[in-house]
Amino acid sequence: MVFVPDHFIKSVIQKYKIALNTKNSGNPTGTIIPLSTDKFLISYFHSLLAYFNLPEPPSGILMKIKFEELLVQIISNNLHASLQCCFREICASSRPSVREIMESNFTHNLSLAEFARLGARSLSSFKTEFKELYQTTPGKWLLEKRLDYSRYLLETTGKSIGEISFESGFKNNSHFIRVFKDKFQYSPWQYKLQKKSFQQSGSF
Repeated sequence: MVFVPDHFIKSVIQKYKIALNTKNSGNPTGTIIPLSTDKFLISYFHSLLAYFNLPEPPSGILMKIKFEELLVQIISNNLHASLQCCFREICASSRPSVREIMESNFTHNLSLAEFARLGARSLSSFKTEFKELYQTTPGKWLLEKRLDYSRYLLETTGKSIGEISFESGFKNNSHFIRVFKDKFQYSPWQYKLQKKSFQQSGSF
């Protein structure tokens, strides 16, 4: 997985004076924007993977250059219109983007007013921008995001249900257990046992 923060994206576009195509019709809705696979992206990720097969981890400077290469590759290819649209949104404002605010803070149990203040926006402006970006309400988005994150923690850590509930941003354990079961048909504890059984037997 490659994590590139908004401020880095903006700095690369400014550093190389890259002109984003304003005629692109891409619309960056949702949390995940899929990329169209081409030979250049495949070649890039193979070149990146090679560094992590070495005994020592790659240097931070080298990784910065490689991530700059990735961004320039995406921006220069019209196959990635939706992501280019997202980049335009990042560069259009000096304020933190709504996407950046939500992705960085969804595990914190904040009110919508507090999320809006993080982005230097009024509550009504924040809600409007959020709706345009994600095509849903902040409450529904936060619930889905926290549930998916809690499932990830159940699958990859040995943390207790209480710890996972807290780290995923839920107010209390009972609420977490109820909404988790509503979505995944298992309680968190049952899901964890099923996952362990799957790892041992190879079926879920």
